[in-house]
Amino acid sequence: MKDSDKILLRKLCPYLVAGFSLLFGQPVWGQSLTALEKYGDEKLNAQDYNLAVGAYQRVLFFHEGEEKTDLLIKLAGAYDGLENYDESAKYFRLAALSANNDSLRLEMLFNRTYALIQTGRYDLAQLETFNLPDSLTGYFLGKAAFYRAVVHFFKNEYDQSREQFALSLEVADKEDKVGPVNILFEDLARMEKRFKPGKIRMMSIFLPGLGQAYCGNVKDGLNSLLVTSAFMALFVRVAFTVSIIDGFISVMPWYHRYYTGGFKNAYTMAEEKINEGKSEVFDELLQLYQ
Repeated sequence: MKDSDKILLRKLCPYLVAGFSLLFGQPVWGQSLTALEKYGDEKLNAQDYNLAVGAYQRVLFFHEGEEKTDLLIKLAGAYDGLENYDESAKYFRLAALSANNDSLRLEMLFNRTYALIQTGRYDLAQLETFNLPDSLTGYFLGKAAFYRAVVHFFKNEYDQSREQFALSLEVADKEDKVGPVNILFEDLARMEKRFKPGKIRMMSIFLPGLGQAYCGNVKDGLNSLLVTSAFMALFVRVAFTVSIIDGFISVMPWYHRYYTGGFKNAYTMAEEKINEGKSEVFDELLQLYQ
């Protein structure tokens, strides 16, 4: 028997056992499922998420009862531990659909929203927050406002994000933190205006290296200025000593490469500067909840 056949057979064994057990009406498989789920629980608690996922997936496949919510929650949690947020979001949704009470259903929807945020699918995460009931109060209202604030933040919808952060803090009896929220968003607006990528690019188009230096990378800015200046000087020399055509053919492509590369690099630096500042502001917003 080939090695590949042996591997395939080992993978099929659990399903073959299950098939024979169901076919001949033996109660063994139900006991095996209970033991397998308990094994999955042990691995989940031990943070051995791969083995936990494998166990829960087998139990879920052969589950005969109608109540699967707990199993779906644990499976979603195991995927969350693996940072496989696509699968985590999928199973939190299934858990929400199978939940038999509103509180649990809402918690699963919040967990799904969190997983979607982790994957960067902000539009879909926002859709989940829109699907929440309008009658939320207390804890759930604060949590909904928090997730809405986070989604708006990463979609650069700062006015809406500011409002929702303020609401979530008010619900959490942290009204004194609303002022700092406004200050942080004002700082973010000033930072984005200062390092607007289009403006930084134009600076380096006007004078090579100026945009990079403005972003704080003086060394890279000077390098860009010196290299482009050197190639321009070389072009002039070749144009006067040989011919202008030779200058365009032999030197100008190199000048163009470093000149365009410089202002593109400046644009990227500005974006990175904004992202760094945005990340810092977000971290400080989260600290307000501590």
